[in-house]
Amino acid sequence: MKNNYFLEAKNLSFKYEKDGENTLKNIDLTFNQSSSVLLMGPSGCGKSSLAHCLSGLYPEFAGYMDGEILLDGKDIKEYNATLRSQKISILFQNPDNQFCMDTPSNEILFALENINYQGNYHQRVEDLLSMVGLQDVKNQSIHTLSGGMKQKIALATSLATEAKFMILDEPLANLDPKSRIMVINVLKNLRKKDIGFLIVDHNPNFWISMTDSLILMNENGKIVKNNINVKDINKQKETFNHLGIFYDNKFYSKYIPNNINPKAKELLHISNVSIEFDKKIILNDVNLSIKQGECHVLLGENGAGKTSLLLAIVKLIKYKGKINHFEKVGLIFQNPRFQFLTTKVIDEIKLSLENNKLNKYDTKNYAEEILEKFDLLDYKNASPYELSQGQQRRFAILSMLSCNRGLLLLDEPTYAQDEKSTRNILNLLNQKSREGLATIISTHDLDLAQSLANFVYVVSNGEVKQISKEEFLKIKENQKSLMESVVNEK
Repeated sequence: MKNNYFLEAKNLSFKYEKDGENTLKNIDLTFNQSSSVLLMGPSGCGKSSLAHCLSGLYPEFAGYMDGEILLDGKDIKEYNATLRSQKISILFQNPDNQFCMDTPSNEILFALENINYQGNYHQRVEDLLSMVGLQDVKNQSIHTLSGGMKQKIALATSLATEAKFMILDEPLANLDPKSRIMVINVLKNLRKKDIGFLIVDHNPNFWISMTDSLILMNENGKIVKNNINVKDINKQKETFNHLGIFYDNKFYSKYIPNNINPKAKELLHISNVSIEFDKKIILNDVNLSIKQGECHVLLGENGAGKTSLLLAIVKLIKYKGKINHFEKVGLIFQNPRFQFLTTKVIDEIKLSLENNKLNKYDTKNYAEEILEKFDLLDYKNASPYELSQGQQRRFAILSMLSCNRGLLLLDEPTYAQDEKSTRNILNLLNQKSREGLATIISTHDLDLAQSLANFVYVVSNGEVKQISKEEFLKIKENQKSLMESVVNEK
């Protein structure tokens, strides 16, 4: 007899290797078609793996699964890709893994073709790009877009399928505050049309007003609490603390930027730097000086040029002007998968430690000690590419800090991190700053900026403009008020 659930997981277990340990263990979940549910848990606990199983992508494309997934009363394996995508869609945590075509316009067209869309294709593309504010880049190479812009293109592509139920894995992770508000409003409008959601996120505060219930996973890939009414989330603080996940952002107030030494050695000097792409000026006449132990933070909207500046500093893109390094420079990419060089986590760290000229025994011991600090020791023999997005980011930071760089560039270092991991990153960067490490951080996380930054810049309209502490606090308060008004609006 057909049940009333739209999506159901029955005794679901999943693992990536045939002889490996289960990433997900004995999971039972049910969702109505119009459900709106928030899924939370520690970084690396299996949330994204669960999302891929529920969408039908796993085990078709990876891994081994026991149990079953029912979609609208039928085994999800009985649906072909076209029919399945009309019922359920997924937004990947890493949008780079989702794209099949070269431009935003073609990506959305491809999605429309896959569902045999019956309307005007080009008008639908225009409407979807307009919805996410990216109609101006419809024919630009996706590869050249910022991480946040890619995130919005991936969302528009997911919306193209007109699925009845959407799985959204960290949908706000790469977005500036303005874009977060836009996405939340888009999803709220879909809720009014009875579209269902499963939202995977580390921050519950964005979603309380538009979700009905909360699911909590632990680090062992098990559901520890299910069907928690979001109105009772304040009763879960102890559980949140135990799992190491965000309840609120108050812990940031314990951190303050380190004092700077006006006589410190200059590590980087940028003079009259300009960056162009396809005859469009991205940045113009940038001048910066970075000294030992300083933390400089770049703020700005998606596509403003923050990542472009970091790439220019390490000579990965062309620029005009002068960039002089007086120390070794390291870059942690927005997508850390781009920087891994080995096939094992432990080998990646050991490779980074070679500059320390330790003997093989000391290198191995020190590498394991470093991994243990960030809860990654259990993955020492795994491939870096098998780690979750949050784990990959922590691992990339650890790997680069092991190289004894004088200046470290970090692109969205707290992306996809739970509270425990964010604390570890803050503690490590604070410690390294006291030891003389200089950092340039590109971020949309204003709490992170307030905790670490000696100098803050806003990147906008091709300019990199330093702002005062008072100006920063005003921006932070305005954005907080605006976000709260949108989040709390029914």
